[in-house]
Amino acid sequence: MIIILHSNNIQIESFSRSMKAYRFSTPVKAYKNFNGYNLPSYGEAIWHYPDGAFTYGKFNIDSIIYNTNPDR
Repeated sequence: MIIILHSNNIQIESFSRSMKAYRFSTPVKAYKNFNGYNLPSYGEAIWHYPDGAFTYGKFNIDSIIYNTNPDR
């Protein structure tokens, strides 16, 4: 598993209307071959708050389309 950490993300707290910097990570895993490229087929989006991690997104990739022509 590869974990990408992001340290300059800002989360707005709605209850206090303040902006605070919290760590954010995007771990990816389950690599598969997509059109000749070995890419992760699963990933998560996680905020790391002082009281614990909050996973707000889990993503499974079934297929990838790239370099498409938007005029088609």
